[in-house]
Amino acid sequence: MRSSSDSMESPRRRGFDDKYELLERLGHGNFGEVYRIREIATGQVLALKRIRTGTDASKMDTIPAAAFNEIQAMYHLDHPNIVHLVDVVPEGASVGLVLEYMETDLSHLLAHSTAALSTQDIKSLMFMLLQGVECCHGRHILHRDIKPSNLLMDRHGVLKLSDFGLATVYTGPAREYAHQVATRWYRAPELLFGSRSYDHKVDMWAVGVVFAELLQHAPLFPGLNDIDQIFRVMQVLGSPTWPGMAALPDYHKVSFPAFNPLPLASLFPDVEESALDLLKCLLVYDPSKRLEAAEALKHAYFWTEPLPQPFIERKVQARHADLEFSVGGVGGRAAASALGLDAPFF
Repeated sequence: MRSSSDSMESPRRRGFDDKYELLERLGHGNFGEVYRIREIATGQVLALKRIRTGTDASKMDTIPAAAFNEIQAMYHLDHPNIVHLVDVVPEGASVGLVLEYMETDLSHLLAHSTAALSTQDIKSLMFMLLQGVECCHGRHILHRDIKPSNLLMDRHGVLKLSDFGLATVYTGPAREYAHQVATRWYRAPELLFGSRSYDHKVDMWAVGVVFAELLQHAPLFPGLNDIDQIFRVMQVLGSPTWPGMAALPDYHKVSFPAFNPLPLASLFPDVEESALDLLKCLLVYDPSKRLEAAEALKHAYFWTEPLPQPFIERKVQARHADLEFSVGGVGGRAAASALGLDAPFF
C-alpha cells in the first residue's frame, strides 16, 4: 500500500481546474455542494460532489468519516447498477468526488409521474435495484441508506444505486454497528428497536419498502418519528414476534397495542400475486427470514410476463435545480488509489 503522501502526488500536480470545467451548481447542503461539470479532455458531462473537510484534504486522516467510507465503498464496487466514481480530486479544504452524471432519481420520477408506473417498469426497476444490492452484499458492504432519492436514473431509464456515505463493511455478528442509520421510513425494525448487531438484511427491508412505494405510488410507512414509525409498521404487519426481539435495547421502552397483520392484498388490490409474495418475503420482521438479494432475483415475479428490461421505457426528463444531493457513486479503482486505498476493504 502506498503512503498517503505518495498517493496524493498525481492529483496535486494536476488539480481540478486542469482537468474539469464547472458548468452549474446543482445543489448544496451541510457537507458541501454538487455541480455539473465537464471533463476538458473529452467533453464528457459529469457530476462533482464537493465535500468540505475543513483542513488539507490531501491528508486522509482529515477526510470526514462519511466521505472516507463512501470512497472506500466506491473502490470495491463496479457494477452497471451502481453509480460510477470517475475521479477523486483534493481541493484545499475539500475533496471532490467526480461521478458519472445522472439525470434524475426515483423519488423525483415518482413525484412527477402523471401516470402510475407500468408492471414492466416496476419489475425492471426492482430487478436493477436488486442487482446493485447483490453486488454490494457480495462484497460484504452494507449500504444502510437505500431509498428512492438514492436510486439515480440516467436518460435511458437505467437505475443505479448511489450515496454510500453510510456504507460499512460487515465483518460478522461479533461487531457492533451504529443503529441510527438509514432514513426513518426505510429503517428496518431491528434498527428501530436499537439493534447494534445486524447484517445486510437491513438493506433488504429497505428494498421491500421501496418496492411497496413503487406499487402504490406513495410511501408505505411515512412515520413522523421513530415511535410512530414502529406503530405504522405494526399496523400493517401485526405485532412483532421474532426470536431475540425482546432482547433489543429499545424494545421495552414503549408499549404498543396488539395488532393483527393486514392481508397485503387489501393494501394493494390491483397487484399481481407474485409481486405480493415477493413483497411479503422482503417485509419480514425476523431478519434471518428476509430474502437475500440473490434469492429475490430468482423469485417467480421476475420470471413471468412481462419480463423486466435492463431499463424502463418511460422517458426520463433531466432536472438540475432540484437535484440537491441525489448524486453519489461507486466504482473507480484509479480514483480510490489516489487516496491510497489499494489495500483490501475488509
